Amino acid sequence: MALFGARQNFSRHDKVFVPMKRRLFSLLAALPVAAQFACAHMDSSGTVNFAPDAETNYNLGLKSVEDRRYLDAMQFFEHIRYRHPYSSVAALADLAIADTYFEQDKYMEAVEGYRNFVKLRPHHPKVDYAEYRIALSHYEDIPADFFLFPPSHEKDQSAVRGAAANFETFLRKHPNSQYAPEAREKLRETRERLADHEMSVAAFYMHHERYPSAAARYERMISEFPDSKRIGEAMLALADIQIELNSPDKARATLQKLIQDYPEDARRAAAEKKLKELPASENVSQDDKTSESETKENAKEGD
Repeated sequence: MALFGARQNFSRHDKVFVPMKRRLFSLLAALPVAAQFACAHMDSSGTVNFAPDAETNYNLGLKSVEDRRYLDAMQFFEHIRYRHPYSSVAALADLAIADTYFEQDKYMEAVEGYRNFVKLRPHHPKVDYAEYRIALSHYEDIPADFFLFPPSHEKDQSAVRGAAANFETFLRKHPNSQYAPEAREKLRETRERLADHEMSVAAFYMHHERYPSAAARYERMISEFPDSKRIGEAMLALADIQIELNSPDKARATLQKLIQDYPEDARRAAAEKKLKELPASENVSQDDKTSESETKENAKEGD
């Protein structure tokens, strides 16, 4: 992923068209100069030699990141931090340090760097970028699925929860940021992972016939992730457990909620069928008995 501070390319509309030979000659002539520029800041032992101005050091740091010379890049950015703290690129250098950690997959170090940036520069125009990258660092730190290991939704969910919480914070603070659409998509994905985790735990309890524990997990999943694509599956499973636990009224309420709140869900038909198979509600039956008794009493009084 490209650094925030990387040089921007000109659009194709900004190019100046010259004859092919001239362009080729210019390119070949520029190569030794570029090489000389880079080498001028690296001695024979590989130690970096800093430029006198902050801007040149910043660009050299960016070039080092592009070349995956991350230690060199860090030296250039740290040099700006301590020797040129009031320069026009000082804030960008701070941000680039966090970006460099991110590029090396050192996500928790990147989080610390981005948070320091937000803390020290809360009104900087790029604070939304820093807060987005905090969430993205947590997201990238989520364990990946690998066929030799358990699925990620069966592993510790700390990184997933951290990512979801930080995406939510970011979107609450910066709903109109250019990074908001991607943040919303990643928030949806992380919430779906957390829903999968609840479903996995509930299935474990079901397998071991620990029905109250399974019901509690399904209820938690339904409450916390009502927008999950597995919501119908969870509600139908919860209704089955409630029937198993001799709570037909609870099962009826669960099935009715599924039918009414999620009419497009693929499990609606199964819910309607199961609802018809349930015995009459105890409450309704009692009301009917009371009504019938009152009717008889009224009839006696009439006589």
